[in-house]
Amino acid sequence: MVYEELAVFAAQTLMARYPDQVMARYKIKEMPETPELLVEKIGMKRGCMRKGGIVDIQKASEVLVKELRAGLLGPVSLERPGEAADQV
Repeated sequence: MVYEELAVFAAQTLMARYPDQVMARYKIKEMPETPELLVEKIGMKRGCMRKGGIVDIQKASEVLVKELRAGLLGPVSLERPGEAADQV
């Protein structure tokens, strides 16, 4: 559950500040409407699937968080100077 919460927060921030980098990294043509849908889309693109074609959200969340931490989305920041994390 922790990865899922962190991934949704990261997805929300990435959608607002770095949409081009996200779309390029995950080969997404259109940005989904919500952060939850972005995590799901990433899961589809990265093969995080369960039986029956259902996206494994936990696995997709882990992929997003690990790739973000590894710098694979390029230089991004989840905070800006003078901004509290809960204001994003």
